[in-house]
Amino acid sequence: MAIELLAPAGSKESFISSINAGANAVYLGGKSFSARAYASNFTNEELEKMIIYAHKRNVKVYITVNTLIFENEIEEGIDFISFLHSRNVDGILLQDLGVASLVHKKFPNLVIHASTQLNCHNVSEAKALIEGIVAGNGQGYSKKESDQASAKDALSRIRRDKSFAALIKEASVERRNAKKAEKVVKEEVEEE
Repeated sequence: MAIELLAPAGSKESFISSINAGANAVYLGGKSFSARAYASNFTNEELEKMIIYAHKRNVKVYITVNTLIFENEIEEGIDFISFLHSRNVDGILLQDLGVASLVHKKFPNLVIHASTQLNCHNVSEAKALIEGIVAGNGQGYSKKESDQASAKDALSRIRRDKSFAALIKEASVERRNAKKAEKVVKEEVEEE
């Protein structure tokens, strides 16, 4: 499996800098349903333009939908995801398991990555995410990083389970690569 250099983009400047610095993919949030409260975030029109810009340069775009979505927000949330899907977004970063189930049913080919905001504290929950038991259709989440606030013993149980050794290693590598990419982007922005 090839390593994907995924960089955060909280502003248009960091988005362009990430692509120019060689990121294979960027993630960013819309004005709604994004946990990146300190980022500028983007309107739907801006997201559409950024997806086109990135795809012309063979860079993937992932959009964060990483807040819990309340019952009275479900229609708006699914409409937002439908908009993203229709604009050929490469995937979404989701926190809400209920929304994940709806997304799997409505958009079976849309790639879903588990947000770091998604709580997962034990082996059976991680297996359910990966195997798609939560979604009910065998597709599951494609990535999961362990919640940083998880109890050490829960993380130890997950690490001891051999089927998750590779998953944990991959998540660690991805986190290190994201931090390196973010540092490179910050340095480039400061130089400009």
